[in-house]
Amino acid sequence: MNTPHRTAARLVRAATLACALLLALPARAAAQEAGAQEDKEPRDFCWRGRPQSSCEMVAVVHFSYYPPMPPTRDLGAPWEWEFGLLVNRGPAHAVGGTVSVGMDGDGTRTALKARYRRWLSRYAAVDASGGLALATSDWDPSPFNHNSALGVTGDVAVGFTDWASVGVRGDLLWRDGEPLNATYGTVRLGTTPGLTANALAVLGFIVLIFTVGSLGD
Repeated sequence: MNTPHRTAARLVRAATLACALLLALPARAAAQEAGAQEDKEPRDFCWRGRPQSSCEMVAVVHFSYYPPMPPTRDLGAPWEWEFGLLVNRGPAHAVGGTVSVGMDGDGTRTALKARYRRWLSRYAAVDASGGLALATSDWDPSPFNHNSALGVTGDVAVGFTDWASVGVRGDLLWRDGEPLNATYGTVRLGTTPGLTANALAVLGFIVLIFTVGSLGD
């Protein structure tokens, strides 16, 4: 029988294996690029993700879709926007945090996560993040909503930081003492298309407000 506890155990084992593989990846490419650019002064902040040879801090602006993987039944498939900051700690590593907001078919999704990035090259990286997550139903974003579920979330993704990445994610939440678990794939737009998607979302929201207002008149 596929109990939530067994699912959680599988998620922990998968996350442990992913972290082990992550730490085993060679940082040679990023280190070589850092050496090639060590005579240049890095910028304090960059919108586009770059290792320490180019930037001290980098923005995280992502738009992600998480398609559910079997046997997920308890939670819907969320769309989420993610914003945050990473600080480069050497030529191959960066640490920081993000806030994500989004929705699924039942209501809203929010999360506060710590993030680790392993640079594979100037343009590619592996990201691992984890933290607290909140899912609400009935479209009430309050954590005190009796239908809200609170718990933990974690994901690992690999790809091109400016454009796109793919990965896996696991959620384990509790609602009224009952566990809700979900395993997802990850399809993520990086900073460049992510900024575009966010701008279009804001524009669409403004248009929707004016449309509803005009209908009310």
